[in-house]
Amino acid sequence: GKGTGNVTIGGINVDTGAASKAAGKIIGENVANIQNQFSLQTAYKDALSLLNQGIYAGGYGPEKKFIAKYTGVGSPAKVENTEVFMANIGEIVIPRLQQFGGNDSNEELKYLQNVVAGNERLEPESMRRILSSAEKKVQNNIERLRLQTQSAKGGTELPITPLTPPVQTPTKRWNPQTRKLETVTGE
Repeated sequence: GKGTGNVTIGGINVDTGAASKAAGKIIGENVANIQNQFSLQTAYKDALSLLNQGIYAGGYGPEKKFIAKYTGVGSPAKVENTEVFMANIGEIVIPRLQQFGGNDSNEELKYLQNVVAGNERLEPESMRRILSSAEKKVQNNIERLRLQTQSAKGGTELPITPLTPPVQTPTKRWNPQTRKLETVTGE
């Protein structure tokens, strides 16, 4: 909801009206562009699916793909999966490259390809972990936008913290001296 005036937090004056107006504008723009988040989510899921089906990756991945493609020694299905995988990565990299703005360079492109598992020399398990992490971040962005939109309708506070699971505190620990699980007392 729209703020009612200035608030002092730790000696800093905050105009809550201006802050809520700015936050509303940003949230509105993000909601208007929600399709980008859904497209990214689909691209990550498709890339993970192809990776699970098998692609040429790792230290000699590009060379193995070349051999399979041009000599017939290897898996044509893996060649196809690898090519489609790289196209999916392109669907992820291009919007990110546009976010950088300005004059896009080959260095920026290579950096973003590495960030989103688009380097064929990465090990498949590394790619899987990178893609899974990125897909979770997109899902969190979508959920955060959903919550922010709901809160705007009801005039409640906006969630401004990252969506993370609650911290779990251990209740028992292993004592190697007594060789038993003991209750944690908070000492």
